[in-house]
Amino acid sequence: MSQNYPRPRLTENNPDWKAEGDIILKDGSRVAYDTELASSAGVTVHYWIGEREPTDELFNEIVRIARNTRDVVGNGSYCIGEPAAYWAREEMREGR
Repeated sequence: MSQNYPRPRLTENNPDWKAEGDIILKDGSRVAYDTELASSAGVTVHYWIGEREPTDELFNEIVRIARNTRDVVGNGSYCIGEPAAYWAREEMREGR
C-alpha cells in the first residue's frame, strides 16, 4: 500500500528563485526543485510542477522520491511554471 503524503503549499512562482535540480519521475519527466535548510533535522523542498495538473498522484510521487533521497521536514511548497534558472544540476530519482 502506498503512503499518501500531505500536499505541499501552493505559492506564486518567484522569478528570483533558482532550482537546485530535478526530480526524475517514473515516466521520465522532470520536476524542478530547490531545498532550504529548515533545521538540524533536515530541509524543506520547493517544487516547480510546470504546467502539470497538481494531483495527489503527482505529489505522492515527488514527495516520496524527495523524502527517500533527502532528510525532508514539513510539507514544502510548490508553484506552477518553471524556475528562472538552476544554481546546481542535482537529480533525485527512485532508488537513489
